[in-house]
Amino acid sequence: MIELKTERDFRRLGTSIDECLKIVLNIDYGFYMMTKEQIRIMQIIENMVSLQEYTNKGVRVHGWVGNERKVEIYDYKKWQEKVENSLKGFKL
Repeated sequence: MIELKTERDFRRLGTSIDECLKIVLNIDYGFYMMTKEQIRIMQIIENMVSLQEYTNKGVRVHGWVGNERKVEIYDYKKWQEKVENSLKGFKL
């Protein structure tokens, strides 16, 4: 069996996606500090749009390079409405 030794190899993370999903579902909107392992998984969750729409909890990773490890949990529907309203009347 070949084992990847790259930065994108998620098989050996110390935290599971299930644990991070529980964190996202059980906390309020705002900014939170995460561990290095949690940040990697939060990057995966950040791209799960259907999950964010279903739970109405958006995930945005801030400062994933270096020592800063912030994650923003936000109201996904309010953000979507804001984007839609900004595009009303937009013409090329």
